[in-house]
Amino acid sequence: MRSMIRIKRTFNLILTLVAMLTMAQTAWADDEAPVYDLVTEVPDVDGGQSTNSGSNYNYYSLVDGDTYTVYGISNANPWVEFHYSRAFVPKKYILWTGDYYSYAYNPATWTIKAKLNKTDAWTTIATAENSGSNQLPTGNTQSKEYSIESNTNAYKYYRFEATMGSSGFQLGELQFKQVSESITVSWRMEGGLSQAAGLSETNKTSCVIN
Repeated sequence: MRSMIRIKRTFNLILTLVAMLTMAQTAWADDEAPVYDLVTEVPDVDGGQSTNSGSNYNYYSLVDGDTYTVYGISNANPWVEFHYSRAFVPKKYILWTGDYYSYAYNPATWTIKAKLNKTDAWTTIATAENSGSNQLPTGNTQSKEYSIESNTNAYKYYRFEATMGSSGFQLGELQFKQVSESITVSWRMEGGLSQAAGLSETNKTSCVIN
């Protein structure tokens, strides 16, 4: 009987802790800066401006999940269209420079457009010039992150457009970030007392009980 009472008390304590930690996380979310996750899904490529630099530099390399492959072209302005399996709200994007004299092949300007459905009109969510605070790194295979935190809409389809630099165009990768969607709450029961083991932005909820 005492064992059952102890189990019941432990269970009630766990429920109380979950409620308290959930309330605390909600309160902290109002005061703390959001946490961002990299979108790791490799999208399906729908089309783009073909390269004149060999098949290793074709447009699908811009979003293939590999920062060491490169989209390169020198006879036309580049563009790539692609889509993900689900819609998400892009809050940041990252551009990676190419693998050859990047200072001369970084784009002069670029624009990112998006839409939720395939038949929708494109909406411009980012546009920049390669100068000032927006200037890309001049070294090879280096990255720079840009903010589009004012965007609040979810999109599934994307289009990247750019104008060439002084010698042409090269980029290694385009990546997006979204706000983390959920939290992990874990704790350990020792001697009937609860100790918080951690609170972080992830996609799972776990509980460890001793």
